[in-house]
Amino acid sequence: MAKEVHSPTRWAASPSDCPLVLRKLLRRQDIRAGCRCMVKAPLVSDVELERFLSAPRDPSQVLVFGIVSSQSPGRTAQLQWVLDTLYNHKQQGRASPCIQCRHDPYRLLRYDLHGPLQKSPALLVKRFAVVQDMILMFAGGRLLFGGRVLNGYGFSKQNLLKQIFRARQDCKMGYFLPDNYKFSVSAIIPSLEDSEPAKKAAAGDLEGSVSSLALGDRVDEEMASPVDVK
Repeated sequence: MAKEVHSPTRWAASPSDCPLVLRKLLRRQDIRAGCRCMVKAPLVSDVELERFLSAPRDPSQVLVFGIVSSQSPGRTAQLQWVLDTLYNHKQQGRASPCIQCRHDPYRLLRYDLHGPLQKSPALLVKRFAVVQDMILMFAGGRLLFGGRVLNGYGFSKQNLLKQIFRARQDCKMGYFLPDNYKFSVSAIIPSLEDSEPAKKAAAGDLEGSVSSLALGDRVDEEMASPVDVK
């Protein structure tokens, strides 16, 4: 009986790795330019969202979506800055980031609620009732986390990386939010512009309601983890 060979390129490159390439493919446009997502985290639109989420990839890779709004960019300026800063650090020197990041533990992405290609309402609004300034985390097409308060505290690069690590641990344990989960956050979660005390005061209620961490807090506060936090 022949021995099964596990190829290290199991998650080979495909057009679905890059949201822009996938979008052009679905719209029957020229894709020869390939991936050019070298400056900002790729923007995912409703045209390719479902196909992108369900595309074959490492099932432990966490897809981190920053929910922004082109109608009120000032309200999501901090979120954009954090995503761009981390993205530029991780993708430095990569000619085709969406292809070369397929073995990374996580990917950073943007989702514009009011982009020109969005449905009305936008798919993530219809599916999960998301609002701008939120972070969503998926793995294997399933939702792991959603909220504005990261790691139980405020919004920062450090807390985002820690929340990604926690989401990866939840993924390994099989802890996901229900497929029909709806967020109810517009009134109870402080925005990125609110004060730090307000964020901390809300954190206790938020972790139980918007994160799969409610199923068990198995956080190793040491950052010696698979997540790249350099």
